[in-house]
Amino acid sequence: MSGDQEMRALHDIELHLTHEDPAFATRMRGPQTGPRPFPTVFVGCALLYLTLPIEALLLGWIVALVTLLVAVVLLVLLRQLH
Repeated sequence: MSGDQEMRALHDIELHLTHEDPAFATRMRGPQTGPRPFPTVFVGCALLYLTLPIEALLLGWIVALVTLLVAVVLLVLLRQLH
C-alpha cells in the first residue's frame, strides 16, 4: 500500500467509527478544554506519605490516625467537587 492509500483507509476507518460510536470518537479526540487540572489527590497523598511517619513518631499513632482520617475525608470532598 502506498502512503495515500493508507491515509484514505485510515480516514475511512475514522469516519466509520465516528458514525458507529460518536461518544467513543469524542473521548478519543481528547479534552477540548484548557490545561490539565492540578493533581490535588496526588499531592495530598504525597504529603501524607511524608508527614504521617514523622507525626506518628513525635505525637503518637492516635494523632496520626486522626490526621489520616481528616485528610482522606478532605481528599474525597475535593475529588467530588471536580
